[in-house]
Amino acid sequence: MEARAFGVDEPFAAAGGKFDELVTQLRGEESQHMTHSELESLISKEGREIQRRLLQGHLDLRAAGETVQASVRGEEDIERTHRRRRVRGLMTVFGLVTVLRISYGARRHQSLSPLDVSLNLPEELHSHGLRRVAAVEAARGSFDGANADLDRPRLANMIAPGLCVGQFERCRGDSSSRWRRGCAESQPGGCGLAR
Repeated sequence: MEARAFGVDEPFAAAGGKFDELVTQLRGEESQHMTHSELESLISKEGREIQRRLLQGHLDLRAAGETVQASVRGEEDIERTHRRRRVRGLMTVFGLVTVLRISYGARRHQSLSPLDVSLNLPEELHSHGLRRVAAVEAARGSFDGANADLDRPRLANMIAPGLCVGQFERCRGDSSSRWRRGCAESQPGGCGLAR
C-alpha cells in the first residue's frame, strides 16, 4: 500500500459526503417504489460505508496528530531512531481502512509504531472486532453453518471478498480451540467438546 495524502482540515468530509448521497437517494423517485426490505438493505449497505469512512477519518486525524519522537525503545530496550511514515491496512467490521503512522526502526530489529500500540492494532490484517464476529458465528454451530451465517447480508459487508473463508477458518481455529481448552479445564471431566 502506498501512503496517501488526506485532508487533515476535514477528515470526516468523505463520510459526510456519503451520508448526503444516501439522503439524496432516499429522497429520490426510485426509493419511493422500494419495499421496506429493499430500503433496509440499501441503508444497511450505505450506512456501513458511512461508518467505514468515519473510522477512516478518525484514523487520518490520529495520524496527522501523531507526535514525532527522537527515538523509540521496545521491550528489549533497543533504541530505534530511523523514522518513516508507513501505511498498513486494517480489515474492520465496517470494511478495509488504512492506518498511516510513524514507524521507528533500527538495523536488524523490527520497526515499532507507537500509534499501533495506542490503537491496540493486531499484527494481522483483521481487526479484533471482525475476529469477534467470526468467533461468535463459529461458536454458534458447525463450520458450514457459521460459514453460511457469515454470508448473510448483515455480515457480508464486514468481510472482504476472498478473505471470508480463510479468516473464518483462522478465527474458528483460534477461538474454538481456546474455548474448548477453557471449557475442558473449567469442568470436571471436560465438557466432551475438547479434542
